[in-house]
Amino acid sequence: MGKGFSDFLFDHDGQVVYLDVFFPDEPEESPYAVSYGDDWFSLWTDCEGQTAPGAPSAAYCLGVFINVEPAGQPGVIWGYNQGAHYLKGYWLVTAHPGMHQGQLSLTLSGAPAQ
Repeated sequence: MGKGFSDFLFDHDGQVVYLDVFFPDEPEESPYAVSYGDDWFSLWTDCEGQTAPGAPSAAYCLGVFINVEPAGQPGVIWGYNQGAHYLKGYWLVTAHPGMHQGQLSLTLSGAPAQ
């Protein structure tokens, strides 16, 4: 899921997209899929070499760092509920060039409903 989702976001750089996705705390497909903070999350799309379950590491993984800025827009949600993080509403996608420590980066900024 991580690779397809990050590809979708980069394909829509500079555009407003509607998202309604959730990320379980314990993804079934990979124990390394997502890391979280209050206003960010990382999707780890490739963790070859990391053999033990646990927090993903840029030493072993490639992925995308996503900064989340809801900006108080009505209907825009970035939150946690019942064991999952939710990302819902209209978001302006802004990709940032270059890779840093195995991660590409982008920002999702809350946008008015389209």
